[in-house]
Amino acid sequence: MQYALALVPDVEPTLRDGMERDIVEIDAILAQFIAYARDGRDEAVQPLDLAGLCAGVLAASHAGWRTDLPAQAPWRGRPIALARAVENLVVNAERHGAGPFALTLRADAEGWRIEVADHGPGMDAATAARAVQPFVHDARAGGAGLGLAIVERIARQHGGGLRLEPNTPHGLKAVLHLPNGIPA
Repeated sequence: MQYALALVPDVEPTLRDGMERDIVEIDAILAQFIAYARDGRDEAVQPLDLAGLCAGVLAASHAGWRTDLPAQAPWRGRPIALARAVENLVVNAERHGAGPFALTLRADAEGWRIEVADHGPGMDAATAARAVQPFVHDARAGGAGLGLAIVERIARQHGGGLRLEPNTPHGLKAVLHLPNGIPA
């Protein structure tokens, strides 16, 4: 579609802009479908640095993020899948929330916690429970409704979980828990 649009010489600029936005949105939705189908299960578990992984994801963001990352966070996991999970949390915060945004990585007695917080409208507990289900999305904000479902699936593959909780006084905090000793 992009190629065909580029070949048409005299398209009204507003129509061209609208079509280009549609193509970008379709491309993003297809990428989410592919990411959901390819769940990362076949990726090898290897040593990685969660702090570096989180910093790398945020380097691609254009929003201002406050970070609280240790110098290093050694762990074993599937790096591509985990980067996708953190990226989905960051993109969701930027798309559905409001700044200021914060990403925190902390060790606890059981493993690591990656917290992605925003100061947007947040969501109640029932909406949060539905939001991690595939194809549940806000039609006004676009997307396929797979971002949080992908994160939740990747968390489970690593023996962990995803919680969506209030970011008091307002907003949402997504907590990705990654325990020590992931399943094979």
